[in-house]
Amino acid sequence: MSHRDIVDFSQVSVKFVEDEEAIKLLTNPMYRPILRILREGVKTAEEIEEEFKTRSEYKEVSGKTPSLKTIYRHLKALSNADLVIQAGVRILDRTDVDKPPVTQKLFARTAKFFYLSDKSKEALEPEKIQKRVDVLWQILSLDYKLEKSSKERLGDLITNSFTFGIEQSKRLFTEFPDELAEIAGHLPLNELQQVLDDYLTLKILLENTDLRKNLSKIILE
Repeated sequence: MSHRDIVDFSQVSVKFVEDEEAIKLLTNPMYRPILRILREGVKTAEEIEEEFKTRSEYKEVSGKTPSLKTIYRHLKALSNADLVIQAGVRILDRTDVDKPPVTQKLFARTAKFFYLSDKSKEALEPEKIQKRVDVLWQILSLDYKLEKSSKERLGDLITNSFTFGIEQSKRLFTEFPDELAEIAGHLPLNELQQVLDDYLTLKILLENTDLRKNLSKIILE
C-alpha cells in the first residue's frame, strides 16, 4: 500500500522547558521512549507502537509493550505539554479503486531536544543551596582542614558557580542551537546533563579565575 506524507510543521532545535507538568513528563520513564522514537522524525502512532516492540525502555517500567490506545493517551499528554505536536497526516492509498484512502495522524517533537531551565531555578533556592553546602562542607573536610567560618563563603561560591553555569548553558543553547542538536540531540536527558556539567567545569577552569581563587581561599586559609 503506497502512502503520501503531508507535513506542515517546522521543528525548533532547542526548547527551554519551564512548565512543571512538562518537566514531569520529560523525567517520567513512561513517556521518554516516545520522545526518543520521535527523534528519528515524524511517525504515526502505529509506527510508534511497532518501534516499542523492539525497544526495552517501556518494558522496564510496565513489563509489556503499550497498546495503541495507551500510546495515543501518552501522545495527548505530551501534546498538551507542548512537547509533541501533530505535524501532519499520512494518506494511505488503497489498491481498491472503489475504497477511499485512509488518513493517519503524524506526530513530531516540538524541538530536537529540551532544556529544563526551571530545574535550575529550583536548585538555586536558598534552603536547597544550604542543604548542599552542609553536605559538601563535610565531604571537603575529609580531605582538607576547613574552618567553620568558611561554610558561609562556600555557600556563596556554590551559588555563584551555579549561576555561572546557568548563564553559560543558556548562552550555549541560544547561540548554537542547531550545532548542539546535531552533536548531542541523541543523548537522553541524564547523559546530556552530565555532558553539560563536564562542559561547565571546563569553562570555570578556563575562564572564571574568581571562582577558582575563592575556592582556593576556602581550602587553603
